[in-house]
Amino acid sequence: MPPRGKSFSAAVSDFALKAEKRTVGVFRESSRIAAAEMMKPKSEGGHMPVLTGRLRRSLMASTAGMPGVEWRAKDFPANEAQISEVINNAEIGQTIYLGFRAPYAQIAEYDEGNGFVRLTAQHWQQIVAEATKRTIAANP
Repeated sequence: MPPRGKSFSAAVSDFALKAEKRTVGVFRESSRIAAAEMMKPKSEGGHMPVLTGRLRRSLMASTAGMPGVEWRAKDFPANEAQISEVINNAEIGQTIYLGFRAPYAQIAEYDEGNGFVRLTAQHWQQIVAEATKRTIAANP
């Protein structure tokens, strides 16, 4: 039964709109959580080795393709705003690529005790579950 004062089609339309908003919310929040997990320092329970912060700052987001390595870069500026902008503007059906531009990122990834990308990917189901909880809590 639709809520009082609403037609069945209006109730279905409201439900569909809410479901779409939640779907987009889970998609974007999952990407935010994944990016944060990849950059979480070992000192805070993550798997990212942090000496200077250059590797962390080299993370970049894109919907056009995997960000490439920047072989000549001496350093990378703080990049959280760029990552947030890409994620916040991504639409369902697009792929959000998260890639490290520092030339030594792959070496750091496979160094003993690291695995900041691989371990994040292995926890994708838990990330989506957490994103779902957060999205539903924010949009009851």
